[in-house]
Amino acid sequence: MAIVSSMWLKGAKKRLGGTVIYQAMGQTRQRELAAEVSNPRTESQMGQRVKWANLVNLYRANRSWMKYAFETKKSNQSEYNKFMSLNVASSRIYLTKNVANAGGCIVDSYLMTQGSLPSIEFVPTSNGYFASNIVLTENVLYPSTTVGYFSQAILQNNPAIREGDQLSFVRLTQMSNASTGVPYVVVREYEVIIDPNNNAKLWDYIPEEYFSEWGADTKYLAIGSAAGKVGGFVMILSRTISGKTYVSSQRVILVGMDAFIDAWSNATALQAAIDSYGVTDDAFLSSTYAAQDSQAATLLSLLSANYNNEGTEYTSWSRFVLPSVDDGDIFTFKFNTDIPSAPSAIKIQTNKGDIQLTDLARAGRNATGKVPESWGSKNDVVIISVTVTYDSVEYSILFRTQNSDFVQGIE
Repeated sequence: MAIVSSMWLKGAKKRLGGTVIYQAMGQTRQRELAAEVSNPRTESQMGQRVKWANLVNLYRANRSWMKYAFETKKSNQSEYNKFMSLNVASSRIYLTKNVANAGGCIVDSYLMTQGSLPSIEFVPTSNGYFASNIVLTENVLYPSTTVGYFSQAILQNNPAIREGDQLSFVRLTQMSNASTGVPYVVVREYEVIIDPNNNAKLWDYIPEEYFSEWGADTKYLAIGSAAGKVGGFVMILSRTISGKTYVSSQRVILVGMDAFIDAWSNATALQAAIDSYGVTDDAFLSSTYAAQDSQAATLLSLLSANYNNEGTEYTSWSRFVLPSVDDGDIFTFKFNTDIPSAPSAIKIQTNKGDIQLTDLARAGRNATGKVPESWGSKNDVVIISVTVTYDSVEYSILFRTQNSDFVQGIE
């Protein structure tokens, strides 16, 4: 940096050759520009960039519940940017361009929340459970257990937890598309307020198969048969005081993910990911477009999903719950920009089974399709995911789901 005294440059703000003129503290200053990088797509740089894809897609699958996940986030920082900054250095999953564009992602031990409340810690047990550091003292989990009874045990044995606190349980189930092999994640969220006066059943809030107890003399809250599902889970303690939400810092606890992570984190996976972006081709006016690479950015941002049942329309973005689905009814999916053509397939995964839409069409930003007669009529349908296929590439769209409380209409 140098201070410029020339009267001709006083007050100037401009680039001059390899330097830039700028103003600071009432002075005209000049500094050299950093040398230009001749090849910003080198293999070493791409080795860093391909770490991002898995983080981006995992965040998209979880963003519906992450509004208050980062207590220490700056006011001008988004949840997405905070999540990325906390995890990109340790990211070890490498996705090829097509897999990333199809919404593929792998569950890993990412930091999902950061805050000042005491962390809930877990250790694996001999019976395949994960025991937490939340003390119950004695058996309290029965078919008839109420939230109040459960809360009393929590409050009596855990001084760091207060009445009105919330325990949130997020289950991340690792899946793979049967035809393409693209990995994806199904996210389910459950929450219970610590309230000793709540007489509702505990299992109305959190599925019974997830919570269990572990320990001989002293019982601890444990994660039970969820350990039998490949993926991971997060349990979070949160507290709201005067409008501000405080959270515990929690990482994903992995369940049976060794094979998945090994397959997507090794040197071969890294090289395949780098090669998929065509980093060796620097020719002027060259294109990295491949026949199977279908303008993914057009498809990954879903604006809305619409369902029409005999003139009654339902629209959703995050949670999609339908009172009934009948053959011949129409689904419409609207994307952020014009889609290239009519899709070759649209498959909807629901709690009642898969719907393979027929009579597919394209209109502007919309892709539409009908429920086939072979699917029949079903009630209380919850949409889990939608897979749209263009040019032999599948693009997955995940919806937030819950295991119970199937309310009619759209939430």
